[in-house]
Amino acid sequence: MTDDRTYLKQLEHALRRRGLDAARTAEVTREISDHLAQSGDRPREAFGEPEQYAATLLTADQPEGDPEQRYEARTFRASALDELQILADLGRDGWELTGVRDFGLHARRPVEPEARTAWEYARRTGVRQEPVVEEMKADGWMPAGRWLTFHYFKRAASAEN
Repeated sequence: MTDDRTYLKQLEHALRRRGLDAARTAEVTREISDHLAQSGDRPREAFGEPEQYAATLLTADQPEGDPEQRYEARTFRASALDELQILADLGRDGWELTGVRDFGLHARRPVEPEARTAWEYARRTGVRQEPVVEEMKADGWMPAGRWLTFHYFKRAASAEN
């Protein structure tokens, strides 16, 4: 339990140093704490080092893109039971997944319909992030977010899909 508290405190500091507001930092650390309490996982085994995990969380929320492109952004409500169908629908409509939170999928798409790209998504489960990411990257997928042990990936949909 002491290791959990130390980890959460280090994660909190890492998130705040990167500019995440206090409310969102508290939400993230509460999610992690709940997961650790329910699963019995050790924090470093489940999430990696606090600095690295903080960087991963914040990178997922700040997608790259053309700075001249205008986007609309939304958060779609979803659970682990229905999110894959919701992601399939969003991808067909040109929504790009930019982050994942409990019961929420953050997505964006260009305002101009002609600039939209169809996306496909995959979700994998794994306690350790690196092996899952490396396996998916080898198949052409890009990381799109992570929530607890769920890892989300995206790629532009091919013409035949």
